[in-house]
Amino acid sequence: MLRPRTQYLLKIGSCIGMRFGCTMLGAIDATSPEAAEEALADALDVGILQYAAASDIRNAPREFRFSHDRIREAIYNRIDPEERTRLHLLIGRSLLRRKQRGTLNPRFLILSSISTPFTSRLPMQRNAANSPS
Repeated sequence: MLRPRTQYLLKIGSCIGMRFGCTMLGAIDATSPEAAEEALADALDVGILQYAAASDIRNAPREFRFSHDRIREAIYNRIDPEERTRLHLLIGRSLLRRKQRGTLNPRFLILSSISTPFTSRLPMQRNAANSPS
């Protein structure tokens, strides 16, 4: 059985799509890309994930892909609908932050993760830095 942290990162990955990177997982999970990669080692060992094409950048965080689309689909379909909505919102917010910083890979379409049905059902969370004085 996979560790709970590995299972959680696989859920996030399944919401992102067939292919996802440790940088994106780290941003969503508030951890380092290296820690995300380490947590996914079990999923690699049992064949749930495979490494995606090698990066051109030496020592860059790795990208993964599900070994089969049915595996990704099975993980995705086992996520509680409310948790799935929350994960999509986190992914969308992460993509939006990356777009604002100019670091978003053009392969991503923000509208695929942010949509009115998701954002209208969840309360917006504010942190102290964003709250009005």
